[in-house]
Amino acid sequence: MAESVFPLCSPGLRRGPPLLRHPRDLARHTLLHIDMPFMLEAAPSWEMWLRAAGVTDVDWTRGPRFSVSSMAIETAIAGQGVVLGSDVLCAADLAAGRLVKPLDVGLALDFGYWIVSPEGAAERPKAVAFRDWLLAEARAHEAGTGDSDSGMVARRMPKSRHRPSPRRRRRPQLPAVPIGRPAKS
Repeated sequence: MAESVFPLCSPGLRRGPPLLRHPRDLARHTLLHIDMPFMLEAAPSWEMWLRAAGVTDVDWTRGPRFSVSSMAIETAIAGQGVVLGSDVLCAADLAAGRLVKPLDVGLALDFGYWIVSPEGAAERPKAVAFRDWLLAEARAHEAGTGDSDSGMVARRMPKSRHRPSPRRRRRPQLPAVPIGRPAKS
């Protein structure tokens, strides 16, 4: 699934003052930063976005930093600044009008999403139903036909006909998998 980041803000902040019509107008707005230390230099940043937009006269280092993306997004919804947000993660807020894209310049990310399961579990009925639902949601997002009211993941997953076993099994522990650029081969 392709993902891009855009400057996102509340509708009121876009209307100004100060107006936000061109990337250089960000110099007069608070930039909200999402720090993702687990992604190191691969995480999208204002520096990367401004460079892609051809803007060199905006101080990309200023503004508050958040270690949790939802806090930065909520701050933008509250009209307190402009966040560099993912079109995938912010789909519901964009569709509901809580956030808007004041500028039509996006930065495509070269990250990937993976569906991972313990060995032998991928073909269980519930896993198959979840995988099929998730892939259908991703295709709908790519095609722009997702649920316009609530974003990508708000639709209910179809119920599985599989009944859980009455005995409890110990769940296998999965190793942590870093999110970011796939390893080069």
